[in-house]
Amino acid sequence: YGGGMYNLGSTLKITNCSFVDNHSSSSGGGIYNYQKSYVTITDCTFTNNVANTWGGGLCNFSSKSEIRNCVFSNNQVYDEIRGKGDAIFHTASGKVEVFDSTFVQNIANTTGTVIFTSTNNVSVEDCTFIDY
Repeated sequence: YGGGMYNLGSTLKITNCSFVDNHSSSSGGGIYNYQKSYVTITDCTFTNNVANTWGGGLCNFSSKSEIRNCVFSNNQVYDEIRGKGDAIFHTASGKVEVFDSTFVQNIANTTGTVIFTSTNNVSVEDCTFIDY
């Protein structure tokens, strides 16, 4: 879990960072947020991150993520049966809010090519989606 970063019940502020070429054999190629983590991500890039099942760029499980002014490009999930959410995957409790971000050529082999959620706690505002 969490090829670039794994958060367990933590509160984090991540600003002006790059998550590039990270790999997870499970979920969260770039970042994996778990069990009531609260993460604010601003002005960051997620590029060429890979997860086997959920969230090539970011996986949010029972956590809250606020994402602002970020770029997600060329992130992937590989599993052809269970793989979901190449840029962002969100499930269980918590919430994902995405503002003013750009998504470019992220690749999922099954469902949720850019963002996959199994809850209704996701909001996306003023974002750009390119080459899908």
